[in-house]
Amino acid sequence: MGWAVGDPEDGLRRSVIYQYPFPNFTLDIEPESKAVLPGDTAEYAIHANSIGGFSADVSLELLDLPAGITGSVLPDNINAQNSAIISLQTTTSTALGEYEIALLGSSTFWSGDVVIPVWRTTYLKLTVTNQPIYNINPEKGPAGTVVTISGAGFGSDPGPGNRSTATNHVTWAGVQLPDASVTSWSANQIKFVPPDNPDLFLPQKFPLLGNVTVTAGGTDSNNDFEFQIENKITSISSAPESDRILVTLTGTSFGNDPGLLLRSTSYEHISLGGAWTPNMDVASWSNHQIQFYVDQTTPSGLVMVTSNGYESNTIAYYAPGDDTEQKTVYLPMLRR
Repeated sequence: MGWAVGDPEDGLRRSVIYQYPFPNFTLDIEPESKAVLPGDTAEYAIHANSIGGFSADVSLELLDLPAGITGSVLPDNINAQNSAIISLQTTTSTALGEYEIALLGSSTFWSGDVVIPVWRTTYLKLTVTNQPIYNINPEKGPAGTVVTISGAGFGSDPGPGNRSTATNHVTWAGVQLPDASVTSWSANQIKFVPPDNPDLFLPQKFPLLGNVTVTAGGTDSNNDFEFQIENKITSISSAPESDRILVTLTGTSFGNDPGLLLRSTSYEHISLGGAWTPNMDVASWSNHQIQFYVDQTTPSGLVMVTSNGYESNTIAYYAPGDDTEQKTVYLPMLRR
């Protein structure tokens, strides 16, 4: 047994002293960031996780609170079996902006006759804004999904035709959404449908995961929430061509053609029965349709598309002569 001083983690201002092997702990905050109106309170749950058999209590302390923000941690002593609530209180005069607030967790353990201190510093993010987003629902979905932004201070509905202006708009994945994509607007809730158009998001690839923000009256909200548009296969068909079979996948958000030589990579490929389709067998690729060839002897299996690193749903391919689809038997009801 021995002990050592660890390097500061992620550029934090404090090092970690630990035993070899190192009994230690981590601090997890849920959520990592919150947004509030000036005068409101944000709450976070804090958990301590054991590393290397560490089981001591951890004392918690908020450090260097900025002007206009007060805080409390209850209880201020936790372990791996319980948690605490951190409350950050703002005032109506708290300056708008983003704040990083340090939380120190400290404890001790014995190494022989030596008492060794251990500490971790983690950070909470708090955004004080007049247009806070509190929630995004759902967080992911296929094309056509209606995404609801819940928050406050969005103002009255600017009306169809005015929901994508310089002063009032929704941004997703860094792109100001077209007016037609924003389906409703109220002071506390906005709904939008992410456009299934990869050309709007170039040079980013599609599908993608992107932050959502609201600009209301020329002021931006927080950007803590994300939505992921999912690639989805909606149908499959096949047709014989000479000694091979052409399989056609129809769906949404497959992304633009990655290129003749890039249709079978870790980020873009079609798999059948768990095996990637060779690049030379992919006939075409577009955002809504992919075609590829299989041999007559290729067995039935599940097909999945991976585009921009995201995996789609699966759909069954049935080889010629496979009558699986006709094997469902319906028995007549018997009268008693």
